[in-house]
Amino acid sequence: MTRPAGKLLLLLWPLAALAQAISPGALKEVPVVLALDQAIWQRPLGSTVSLEISLRNAFGEPVAALSDVRTEVSSPLFAGPFALDIPVGSHSGRLVFKAEAVGSYRLAVAAPGLSPASCVLVVRPSNAPPSPAPAAGGVGSGTSRGGAGAPHRPTEVEAAPPPPPAGPAQAPAPPATGFAPVAPRILLNPERVQPDLHGTWSAEMKVGFFDEAGRLVAAKNDFPVQLTARMGHLSNDLVQFKAGDYLSPSVVVTSTSDGLDQVSALTPFGTVDAELLYDRPVPGRLRVEAPSKVANPGGAARATIAVLLVSEGGALTTFSDRDLRVSLATSLGELSATALTIPRGALGTEATLTSARDGRARVTVDAPGLASGEATVKFSFPLWLALLAAVGGVAGNLVVRPPRGRARAHLVRSVLVGLVVGLLFYGVASFHAFADTVTLPLPVAISRIATDNEFGAIVLGLLGGLLGRAFWRGPGRPKGEGEAGAGG
Repeated sequence: MTRPAGKLLLLLWPLAALAQAISPGALKEVPVVLALDQAIWQRPLGSTVSLEISLRNAFGEPVAALSDVRTEVSSPLFAGPFALDIPVGSHSGRLVFKAEAVGSYRLAVAAPGLSPASCVLVVRPSNAPPSPAPAAGGVGSGTSRGGAGAPHRPTEVEAAPPPPPAGPAQAPAPPATGFAPVAPRILLNPERVQPDLHGTWSAEMKVGFFDEAGRLVAAKNDFPVQLTARMGHLSNDLVQFKAGDYLSPSVVVTSTSDGLDQVSALTPFGTVDAELLYDRPVPGRLRVEAPSKVANPGGAARATIAVLLVSEGGALTTFSDRDLRVSLATSLGELSATALTIPRGALGTEATLTSARDGRARVTVDAPGLASGEATVKFSFPLWLALLAAVGGVAGNLVVRPPRGRARAHLVRSVLVGLVVGLLFYGVASFHAFADTVTLPLPVAISRIATDNEFGAIVLGLLGGLLGRAFWRGPGRPKGEGEAGAGG
């Protein structure tokens, strides 16, 4: 073997070990919830707003879409809902729009089979005199108690400029002077909280001040705001407004039990309360997640089937008081288990599906008292992976037998030999025929390198190009015979 080939084989050691570790379809790769990159935020009127919508698994980690996901974004800020598609293989999508109306608005994002997400956007007046503002949205419901708008307070807020007058005959309105009556408001997101994987409820909380027209106003100087929660735990119970701030720093409210909480904010302009619901939805149906397509070169590829508990509204949930027994069935292939138990407090469980034949497998899951779920998995021979293995074989063989000058015949033969040995290694590895017949100086057996992903196919093809020439020579043929003349 040539020196470059030996170096490349050394590089393939860690690559071969990595190729065997790639296994698609695990529960961690299944999207179950939507997530937004903002929770409570403010933007000036007329500005461009960018909102990222991402997919997360049950552990809150970003994952790629297993199939095209169509999300729907709705808000009183829009004339109608927006549709945003997240294509298969992508982790997120981005919605861009204009903030065209002053007020506070909740943006809700939903998609079939995924837990929804929401955020609160507060559109404040820009520095220039804004257009007449509509009434504020219904976000951050709360009750203000006492002390709003009294003159000569040591703590002040700067009211936004009033809207321009209607009609050309009227004189321009004078600028705002003195102290405008303002009221504090608590902004919560979400207002109805679902538990996470560890049974914890959490929401984000901010405080803002709004004038009588529902417009967000900025603080004129520094002052503190005291926060309390009747039931939950606050990450910070005292926040500081600074001159120019429109919203307080973010505070996280957490709870370890379900129920109705009341959060309060004590400000120099009065006290405001808001309700926060820690909801525990009851499981109403089963959700089955599986890869839609599985590369099945040797008839032994595995598809991981994830069985999840969801509420009627699509939120991921659990049974807190009992285990649940579920039964599984498939129209093609064999399941690792036809009956599984979802333990108390768990979100779901897993099984594996294998098929010796190509085709579509319809997997159904049933449990007493819950609506059944199903998913379809297509097993097929991966022509694309076989092509990648052939290309890897050509690359490996050209490293072993580099072209010499203008030897076209040698180049053509090297390419053909690389194609053949690359496909041969991939095919034999797919059917696990390497298990007992071939031993190579690699950290793992060839039979353990994954054949159902692009990375494993390229590694097998490269190995075929580097090492397959020994299997290509005929019996009794000297090692150097015919190689010298190949360059002529």
